[in-house]
Amino acid sequence: MRKRFWWTMLAVLVFTIGGLSISRVSAVSSNVVIYQVQAGALSSESAAATKEFISIYNNSAQEIDVSDWCLTNKSNISFACMTPTAGNITLHLPSHAFATFSSDSFANAHAYTPDSMYPTTNSSSGSIVAGSDTISLIDNNGLVIDSMSWTTSLTGGSLLQRKLVVGSLDQYVDTDIASSDFQKLTSLVAPLSGLDEVLTLVDLCKNIDGIQESLPAEYVINLSGDCMLPIDACTNIDGLQTEIPAGYGIDMTGLCIVDVCANIVGLQQELPVDKDLDGNANCIDHDVCSNLSGVQAHVPAGYFLSGVYTCLLDVLVLHISELLPNAVGDDDGHEYVEIYNPNAIAVSLLPYRLVVGTTTPKSYVFPVGAAIAANSYMVFFDDDMSFTLVNSSSQVRLTTSDDQSVDDAPVYSEPRDGQTWADIAGTWQYTNQPTPGLANLASIEESVDPDGTEEVVVGLKPCAPNQYRNPETNRCRLLVTVGSTLSPCKDGQYRSEETNRCRSIAADSTGLSACAVNQYRSPETNRCRLITTDDNGLAPCGVGQERNPDTNRCRNISGSVPAASFAVEPITDTASGFASWWALGGISLIALAYAVWEWRSEIINFMRKIGSFSHSGK
Repeated sequence: MRKRFWWTMLAVLVFTIGGLSISRVSAVSSNVVIYQVQAGALSSESAAATKEFISIYNNSAQEIDVSDWCLTNKSNISFACMTPTAGNITLHLPSHAFATFSSDSFANAHAYTPDSMYPTTNSSSGSIVAGSDTISLIDNNGLVIDSMSWTTSLTGGSLLQRKLVVGSLDQYVDTDIASSDFQKLTSLVAPLSGLDEVLTLVDLCKNIDGIQESLPAEYVINLSGDCMLPIDACTNIDGLQTEIPAGYGIDMTGLCIVDVCANIVGLQQELPVDKDLDGNANCIDHDVCSNLSGVQAHVPAGYFLSGVYTCLLDVLVLHISELLPNAVGDDDGHEYVEIYNPNAIAVSLLPYRLVVGTTTPKSYVFPVGAAIAANSYMVFFDDDMSFTLVNSSSQVRLTTSDDQSVDDAPVYSEPRDGQTWADIAGTWQYTNQPTPGLANLASIEESVDPDGTEEVVVGLKPCAPNQYRNPETNRCRLLVTVGSTLSPCKDGQYRSEETNRCRSIAADSTGLSACAVNQYRSPETNRCRLITTDDNGLAPCGVGQERNPDTNRCRNISGSVPAASFAVEPITDTASGFASWWALGGISLIALAYAVWEWRSEIINFMRKIGSFSHSGK
């Protein structure tokens, strides 16, 4: 009972103190109020009753949206409104600013443009009754924002104007009692509000609270004109994707996956079979032979696969065997190229080409149907294929139609008239025996008899009288006979029975060069070594060395460690050493003190247990 009494007394005290802190003042509106009302002009003016206006004032510190706010009279008729000109436009009354509703009669008479102008209903009276009326300001939802009534006649151009709060320059009294809030002025006063007091704001997002004069970040306007956050088309990709990115597709789970084939409808997560990717991420038919025109799913007949997607003609090897670039007399119709087929079957020349020249080579196609029989020659003259062999220097090559090299003839240079450039026994050489269509022959040597008649000897050039022809190499070699007088070999050399040449005399059958006079050959290493005069045949060791009996090599003689040139002094403690021991002891004490402090609770408990044990023992 006593507690309830004291709580009650405390509540009374709090409310008493709160009541004492409130002083009674004139109410100040936190909203828009009616500021002036003029129900008609001077009676001397024509149609004076229709020259009327009402001004309102924003008594608050905030900007207020007054879109579609209207004025009504005592008949509850809405006769003037703040109507936006478009659906996305809003009208705002700034803080401590005025706005005016005016009849068209008043505006025309005073060349004044109000914030809202309304038409007069007839020529004799306006929308306001000067003798007695009630004006209400209602918002766009029909709620009354402010209202004021009068019974005092407002004829003759008089008007009612709201009073300022005493001591204030921008706050007007609002007690909701017209006699207290308004004062009557007997002379016509121009309205205090003017053009552009009401701000026209464009709200881009009517579906979002507040005014959005610009599109909010990351928002988009849909087809209905509403501002919406865009839908992320790819939730599994960082950032916002309002649409599926190029090169992606949606899989069965709704995720954005890289589409391997951008040009094929649907999502291809892997490269389809028999498809390739081009440079634009498009899937095209797999082409085995990308170097050939068209698409080849398989290697064509007569071709083979070389490298990656490269198909080359599968041709047999042919050889260029003979050229006649400088015919005797007229070259036309006499120059020729001979090709040999070493294969056991006939070979068609359809896939082959003849290429003539070095700096600017030209390609020539063989005649239609040309084929070389097995192990046979075929000759092509310049009038058959319209090629030209330059007399000075040139080259002939055999290739395929896809530029594979089949065979090359070496470059020839300055051939004589009638000489051919021929492959004879694997060696290209000039010969004065052209053999078109037949096996090539070596050149013959021409000699002249003393009587002036020319004698032609077929075959190789004969060897000198002191030479013979080697049957294996066909080369001339020196003859060695019993009576031959060859230059004697030098000292340390002998004459080879096989080559008849002088060679160095080897010390053994290994064919090594002989050692010098003061050297001998080591039987172990086969190297020449100096001949020494000691018992072992070795060079004597140097001073301070001895010979190792195991290796026979000289080594340094090891002895006792030589005495030092100074006495060995004992190590003595110094002041710095003494200080170091003190520093070490100090650090140890600090560490011990920290450990005692860190485990103080455990140590105390342990000491208590020891004490308890001691007491229990007594």
